[in-house]
Amino acid sequence: MVEWANAIVFDILGDLLYAKSYDIKEPGPNPQKNIPKLITEFVMAQHPVAWSPFAPLLLWLKPRGLDKFNELTRPKTFKTYLTFVVSNITQRIKAEEEVARGLVEKDDVRKDMFHHIFHAKDIETGNTGYARGELFGEIDVLQMAG
Repeated sequence: MVEWANAIVFDILGDLLYAKSYDIKEPGPNPQKNIPKLITEFVMAQHPVAWSPFAPLLLWLKPRGLDKFNELTRPKTFKTYLTFVVSNITQRIKAEEEVARGLVEKDDVRKDMFHHIFHAKDIETGNTGYARGELFGEIDVLQMAG
């Protein structure tokens, strides 16, 4: 029952975030069926680190080499999950840029959550609301929130 509920939620989130369903609730083989489990493992590993008394030190170390060390030592399951998220974001950025260049009609594209986050503007400056790294962070959090 839990796996079925995770599959439904994941497919709904895929639809809301990226305007596509991964169909992991459907029977048969599907390479995305393990992604909800990877999200759970990722959160379970990150939670104790985020709430540790060393969290401020770890945040300070991130731009000073900890990020590079994490990339090199990251478990395969984490890499699989991050590749999944980056792939989805890259595809959606490409789709939004095609619409902006006029290669695709605006009316033919569904406005999902990604669309609205991608086109967010800073109220005070009128500049783009999110840099690419921030965009990744926002979408990643929304993906895990389910």
